[in-house]
Amino acid sequence: MPDTSELIEFRRAFVWLLCGMLLPSVALVAFGVVAVANERAAVERRLAEDYTARLEILERDLLARLDKAADSAGKDRLVQLVTDHPPAELGDALRRLQALPEGAHLLAGTDAQGEHRVYALWREGLRTVAAQLDLARIAAEVPALAAARFPRERAGFRLLPPVAGLSALRRIVAEVAPAGVTATIIGRLPIGPPLDGYTLTAELPGDDPAAAVAFRNRTLYIGLLVLLYIGIGLGFGLTIREMRPPTASRA
Repeated sequence: MPDTSELIEFRRAFVWLLCGMLLPSVALVAFGVVAVANERAAVERRLAEDYTARLEILERDLLARLDKAADSAGKDRLVQLVTDHPPAELGDALRRLQALPEGAHLLAGTDAQGEHRVYALWREGLRTVAAQLDLARIAAEVPALAAARFPRERAGFRLLPPVAGLSALRRIVAEVAPAGVTATIIGRLPIGPPLDGYTLTAELPGDDPAAAVAFRNRTLYIGLLVLLYIGIGLGFGLTIREMRPPTASRA
């Protein structure tokens, strides 16, 4: 019977269609499970890469700010004190200063009695002047520079002292850090001279910002997967409905 033959062929085509749709969807689910499992590591790596680039820009801005303070001849608010008797530990920096033209400045860092100090050096005639920069004010300048450079940025940026710093250095961090705010460091960038050992950091609010981003991505993936299977189910339902042979009308 032609009707029976056509129905068998249609069912056979439907089975092939079913296999052709289910197998790719199962593979999609398998790949999705693997992607979801690795989502957190991928988010952490992406955050680190993005904020390392921002920290490099911020480092250049901070060094430019120190240069501006050095050019002020001791009148900038970052300057803590000015003396024409540079400390003895600046001997190497003073020798390098002699090779520079008059009017040029040199930034140098020293460690004296377990405390890091930053100086701006320049010559005024035969006199060499050293201006000590205030580390607490330098650290407080970092969030302001970051706000000017990245006005819509959610992350906070800070300057952290060396791990082996003494209580005075830890006090700098306490003064700059916002009180009562929980944040997670997502990017670090060590700084060179004159802030040897210091680190610029980027922090996002919350105990685990990478987990929050990963959860949002997982939720989106699961939602799209549910919509996919709803669409497949509706398609199968409509196909099965059309496959049913018509009921013979009673005389």
